[in-house]
Amino acid sequence: QSSLSIAADMRAGGRGGCNSWFAQAELGEGTLVFSAVAATRMACLSEAATAQETAWFAALAATRLYRLDGDRLVLLNETRTELATLSPSRF
Repeated sequence: QSSLSIAADMRAGGRGGCNSWFAQAELGEGTLVFSAVAATRMACLSEAATAQETAWFAALAATRLYRLDGDRLVLLNETRTELATLSPSRF
């Protein structure tokens, strides 16, 4: 499962699925852009997990906008195409 958190100093990070990742976030009114993502390089245990993580990192790279939809965060590209939808963690 992929995750995202953004700290007060705009450091972003989380889990890609198999690896931990981090980047710098730039947040504006309705805009969200991540710097190049750096991640640990552990192998995923399945091709499906590798594909999911690859898609997550591509979504982060393409993110330019965001929308809040109830308690969910929707990441969008510059044409407002939905890239990913995240729900809050329930720990």
